[in-house]
Amino acid sequence: MEAQRLARGAQEKYQKTLNIAYQLFLKYGYEKTSLQMIIKESGGSLATIYKLFGNKRNLFQKVIEQENSDFFQSLAEHFTQVEQSELCLQDFLIFIGKKLLSEIFTPETIALNRLIFVEGYNDSELLQTFQVSCVDKILSYFSKCLETYAKREKIYIQNLQEDAKFCID
Repeated sequence: MEAQRLARGAQEKYQKTLNIAYQLFLKYGYEKTSLQMIIKESGGSLATIYKLFGNKRNLFQKVIEQENSDFFQSLAEHFTQVEQSELCLQDFLIFIGKKLLSEIFTPETIALNRLIFVEGYNDSELLQTFQVSCVDKILSYFSKCLETYAKREKIYIQNLQEDAKFCID
């Protein structure tokens, strides 16, 4: 993670800024949350935010990535577990579907996704941030698993990416 490459003091500022920015983004939304509000709560400075994140959009993206990191770690573990199991493709799809739904419908994830979609409605670049950091990552995991099943069960899949996207959608 990016915070691990920073000195200890900078790591603490980085993490504190992310946590406060997340709470403010949830409470006020992206547009109504100013860097000054984040600075006031975090005790940092504008220079620190620019040094650590570059700009507000990058800060928002890092918040999304951090808040989804546990979800993706759990998801990666589920995909690895299933890939190494003897589940047939149908049972794999059911298992992963249930896991995805249980992970997606937590209060924290619902709040984060609400923020992303509300802000993305007004700013397509923010929605693109979510697409790249979340949806594309899930698609990558799912494609890899389908590829494993295609080889293992000798299933012909004409277009892995397209079929994976169909299942995810």
